[in-house]
Amino acid sequence: MFVAPDIIQVELPLPFPLKIVNCYLVRGPDGWALIDSGINWPPALEAWQRALAQWSIRPRDVCEIYITHYHPDHVGLAGWWQRQSDAPVFMTPLEARSVIEVWSDGPWTGRQLAALFTAHGMPETLAQAVAERSEGTHEMTQPLPEITPLAQLAIPADAEYLVPAAPLLIAGRAFQPLVLPGHADEHLCLFEPATGVLLAADHVLPRISPNISVLPHTRPDPLGRYLRSFAALESLAVEIVLPGHGLALTNLHERLEQLRSHHIDRLEEMLTAIGAGTTAYEIATRIFRMDQLSPHQVQFAMGETIAHLDYLVAEDRVDRSDSEPVTYRLKR
Repeated sequence: MFVAPDIIQVELPLPFPLKIVNCYLVRGPDGWALIDSGINWPPALEAWQRALAQWSIRPRDVCEIYITHYHPDHVGLAGWWQRQSDAPVFMTPLEARSVIEVWSDGPWTGRQLAALFTAHGMPETLAQAVAERSEGTHEMTQPLPEITPLAQLAIPADAEYLVPAAPLLIAGRAFQPLVLPGHADEHLCLFEPATGVLLAADHVLPRISPNISVLPHTRPDPLGRYLRSFAALESLAVEIVLPGHGLALTNLHERLEQLRSHHIDRLEEMLTAIGAGTTAYEIATRIFRMDQLSPHQVQFAMGETIAHLDYLVAEDRVDRSDSEPVTYRLKR
């Protein structure tokens, strides 16, 4: 359905608890731009075929493809789309690199993930189950696209986030790119000043907090960088937010405040759960019902726990010992 001027939202099914990912088609004078692709899973492909037939859009009508970040529900069908449309696929440089590092070799990714989590106290059998789930997802990202990195959108090493002055012309329309880390290192959002539309992908979601995780290849302190990136959004005249999951929202400032409050509360939970030399896994079991979670959800819970603990270390409120297993204790 059209959710903003000349922007179609396509809801695609997922084989994960989130169930739905939103992809967007942006109409311009010479064709369409695709924002995110969905995951390579038969029900998602069938949903794309229905949507294209409904709107009388041929794959060749798509002239460019933008992928906001490397996660499989956003990049998984990019290679399929590129083969159908012959359109270029654009990503920020770190996200383009992550596609290759994470999805070109599924077993390697699983081993890295298991090593990280066992170093933080997770039992090896559970870490292996998480790794196998990750390796299974690898199949849902193939074939990988040929990606054109948007070199001008690389976050400098000494910067928290990036708001380039020059717009991106997407389907002939001027969007202000925003490279906002947290959910992914160079997560791309797109703001169209002429309409007030913010294509936010997973940076701002309406009902749940985006998962902010430490993973084997992420930059340090993703939670700190995520919270500080809100300043870039608060300066914009946003009328409507089109998210990667869930319904559009019109109360951006209120939602950002809710997300801040959520993380402040979660940080307090972490401080309460920390004992004298406690692992991230032990802390996660005190906050999440780990025994009731799927391996997919365990990965999210564990990555989020480490991210919050590392934020507290960066804030000088918690000490971290890097001898294995990694332990955390309250600052004396």
